Amino acid sequence: MNTKSFYRKIAYITAVAILLLPLAYLSQPVTGTGKEKQKGKLAELRQEYNLSQAQLGEIDPGSESMKLALFGLHGVAAHFLWEKAHDYKKTKNWDKLEATVKQIVRLQPNFKSVWDFQAHNLSYNVSVEFDNYEHRYVWVKKGIEFLIEGSHYNRDEPIMFWNLGWYTGQKIGNADEKLEFRQLYRDDKPFHDLFRQNGIDVDKAPGADGKPDNWFTARLWYVEGQTAADESGRPIRGKSPLIFHNQPAMSLINGSNAMEKETYEGEVEARKWELAQKNWSSAADEYADYGNRMIPTSWGHPVRLGDYDSILARIQQTEEQLDKLAPGAREKLRDQKLANLPAAERAVFEKKPEDRTAQEQLMFLQFEENVKVNPYEIADQAPPADRPKARQLADQIFEDKTLAQRTNSYRGIINFEYWTQRCAAEQTDTAIEARKHLLAGEEAKKKTDLSTAKKEYEISFKLWKEVFDKYPLIMDNAETQDLVDSISRYNDVLGQLDEDFPTNFILNPLLRVGGEEGQRLLSIQRQVSKEEQPNENPKEDEPKAEEPAKTEEPAKEGEPKEEPKPEADEAKPSEEPKPAPGDQPTEEPQPSADQPAEEPKPATETVDAPPAK
Repeated sequence: MNTKSFYRKIAYITAVAILLLPLAYLSQPVTGTGKEKQKGKLAELRQEYNLSQAQLGEIDPGSESMKLALFGLHGVAAHFLWEKAHDYKKTKNWDKLEATVKQIVRLQPNFKSVWDFQAHNLSYNVSVEFDNYEHRYVWVKKGIEFLIEGSHYNRDEPIMFWNLGWYTGQKIGNADEKLEFRQLYRDDKPFHDLFRQNGIDVDKAPGADGKPDNWFTARLWYVEGQTAADESGRPIRGKSPLIFHNQPAMSLINGSNAMEKETYEGEVEARKWELAQKNWSSAADEYADYGNRMIPTSWGHPVRLGDYDSILARIQQTEEQLDKLAPGAREKLRDQKLANLPAAERAVFEKKPEDRTAQEQLMFLQFEENVKVNPYEIADQAPPADRPKARQLADQIFEDKTLAQRTNSYRGIINFEYWTQRCAAEQTDTAIEARKHLLAGEEAKKKTDLSTAKKEYEISFKLWKEVFDKYPLIMDNAETQDLVDSISRYNDVLGQLDEDFPTNFILNPLLRVGGEEGQRLLSIQRQVSKEEQPNENPKEDEPKAEEPAKTEEPAKEGEPKEEPKPEADEAKPSEEPKPAPGDQPTEEPQPSADQPAEEPKPATETVDAPPAK
């Protein structure tokens, strides 16, 4: 027997035994509460960095046993299971998919993508495989419940709570069967209790009937996500902060919209309008808070969406200070640049905007940069003693214009100005009354009470005209399509009453921006107007007396020039009525605040760059 080898083994065993004592102390989980609370150093680090479960009651024996049994190869096993899960998803083998993902969860409980993956499958992919809407609702709930379980393992992960808000709001409130889903949610007391157990007080999110509303509950989840992001300092992974922080206000907006379109009985109907008006006011406050929040950007510096107007005011003030240091320089420089333009371009610039043709307007926009005066050019015209100060002002103008451009870019992505004005408009008594009468008109039409429907529609349209006159921005948006559809149903009512659609309809400006349906209604108007004009053509069987040729007189201003009439033996081509220039729809796409948007990329700057020093 080799004595040295034997003693070496004894030494190794003794060293291992001795090292087990500090290792056991360091690996001790959190036990006890208050002053009796004990925990090892590793548990403290796990809790601080949210790496895994630190509390003894949180540790899943099955999960830990699987990790130990794999001898550190649980990452390889998880990769293999992910491949199987993707295969089961492609073949729509939902039972095996669910079992596989549960195994992945045991191996990677702190990997949030596992929870997102399975929750989406349950709520979106599996639920649509069932015909009965009650069965679909059950699977939507399973996805939400799965995410709630995942939030226990990822307590400070903001996107987990954001996803819970998205599923609770969008999947229940925007599905094809949203009316049934919303009612099922309102009556689902066990589901409400699950939310309460996880820190969401659904009693603070009531609908018109006093029961929890899914949209207002979603807002509570979004706020929970905001709190996690603000307090933990963890980054918002997988979602632009611009969209992440926009959703609490949008949940109030979506909930108010949905509630106003639903009908209730008795006192609940009256309470609905009061609650909707209150929530529109709360949404306006949410948007104000949102506008004051610092939003990180892809340019490396944050912006406040609500600062745009103040930045423009600051630019104007700084430009006035610069002009005082170099009086008349701005006008002189612009006149010089105009004089250097080719004659054709200069003629376009000298025309009034209303006198320019469409082609000339395009030319004006294209060559406007050629006559734009750079603030640094103005600074160079200042007296030598004031020139350093003028350069500082030019630097400030350049920086503020860059900030304004980038702030406005982010505002446009979520349509910030529209939703701010929409919240202000919808909380007014005029808008509430307009919606009341519109809903009354829709209900009367369903009951074939045509005279009442016509009356209620027309009262509503008159009130909407007042709202649009005060808040014109809210008219040109996809959200107004519902109102255009109501106008179409109003036209159906008029048809059943044997009346024509009015040619001077009070909401014609809305129809011009109301998409295909708006253009169809305008074409009906033009057809009615054409039929109402008297037929001035002489009868074919009456002989025409020859008249001496007349010299053509110029048409008076404001009167259309008379077109020459075709000869009697020439076939008259059929002429389709052409829309008036003002009837053409605007085709600028509007971004949807409800849908997640890509993180904006830095655009090519058009702000005047400072000259090289």
